[in-house]
Amino acid sequence: MNRIFLATVSFGAMACSSDYKVGSAASSYTISPDLNDLGVISVGETQVFTVLISHTGGGEIDVIAADVINIEGDFFSRSTAPMPKAIEPDGEAAVSFEYSPEADGYHY
Repeated sequence: MNRIFLATVSFGAMACSSDYKVGSAASSYTISPDLNDLGVISVGETQVFTVLISHTGGGEIDVIAADVINIEGDFFSRSTAPMPKAIEPDGEAAVSFEYSPEADGYHY
């Protein structure tokens, strides 16, 4: 998630002033892989999987949260591995999740 700040700063000196516009370029990123096929996982087992966030342009990206949004069940969670707080330009960070099914079936 990007945070973009835009501000107008005004400097004054002896009846003379100038306005400056300060901003940051929009940041972009990719997440890979797009899809993780975890295969067959038995009820009660846990499978850890990792996605890579790659910074592809713009200013620093602040990582606020990462989550798997799924329709069937709440069997996905963030792993206990630390999550980066920011990703520098041209940098990348790995974020790990856990899948622990508590019922049979497809969970997506």
